[in-house]
Amino acid sequence: MKSDAIVLRRYEVQVHYDTAFAWFDTSGTLAARWAYSGHFGRWGRAEDSITLSTDTSEIENRYFAAQYGARSSSFLAEGVRLKDARELTERWVQDCLTAGGPPTIRRIYVRMLHTLPIHHEAERARLQAALLKLFPLSGFLPSYDSATFNSGLSFNSRIPRGLEGELLTTAQFGIFTEIQMAGGFVSMQLPSDGALGGIGLAFDYDLRVEIPARNGMAELRAALNDCARLESDVRTRSLISVVADA
Repeated sequence: MKSDAIVLRRYEVQVHYDTAFAWFDTSGTLAARWAYSGHFGRWGRAEDSITLSTDTSEIENRYFAAQYGARSSSFLAEGVRLKDARELTERWVQDCLTAGGPPTIRRIYVRMLHTLPIHHEAERARLQAALLKLFPLSGFLPSYDSATFNSGLSFNSRIPRGLEGELLTTAQFGIFTEIQMAGGFVSMQLPSDGALGGIGLAFDYDLRVEIPARNGMAELRAALNDCARLESDVRTRSLISVVADA
C-alpha cells in the first residue's frame, strides 16, 4: 500500500495556565472576531469558557473546534493539513494569551493522529498481516473466539525537562475499528473516513512546565516543533513501515 495515503486525521493543542482574569472582559470580543472567520458556525458559553465549532450541517471533510477559558485554551482541527492546522492553532492561542493575559503557563498538550482509512476487509487483512510480521504479537492473541482481531502497540515515556518540568509522551499504534475511532480518537465522522476504521498512530505530547506567559508563543512553537519531530520518528518506524509492507 502507498504510505502517501496516510493523512493527519486529528491535530489538537491545549494550553493550560494560571487564572486569566481578563477572560471575563474579553471572551465576547474574541469570540466575535473568530466567529466570522469561515471555520465556525456554532458557539457555546460555560461559566468560565467559550467554545466555537464547525456547524455539523456544514461539515465536508474537515472539522474545527476552539475553546477560550479562564484556565485553559485549545484548538482542534480534523481532516486538515499540518501546515494549516498549525497556523490556525498558533493564531488562536496567541489571541487567547493576549486577550486573557494569564501570568504563567503550566502545561502544553498536543495530540496528533495519523491514519490510513480502511474501506474493505481485504485491506484490513493485509495490514493486520504486515503488522504482525514487523511487530510479532502472536503470544498476545486472545484465547477466546473473535470474529475479527486487530493488533496494536502502545508505549509511554517520561523525560525530565529543566529543574521542575517534565515531558510525558504516549503512543498508540494499530488498527482501530470505526467504532473505536468515533468513540475515542475523533470528534466527528468525516466522509473520507474508512468504513472499517483505519490503521493509525495516536501520539500524545504532554509538557508540564512553568513558563511566563510573555514567552508563551515562543515556547509553544518550540513544543509544537519538538512534538512534530518525535511523532514523525515514531510514525516512520511504525505506521509508515507497516503500510509500505502491506
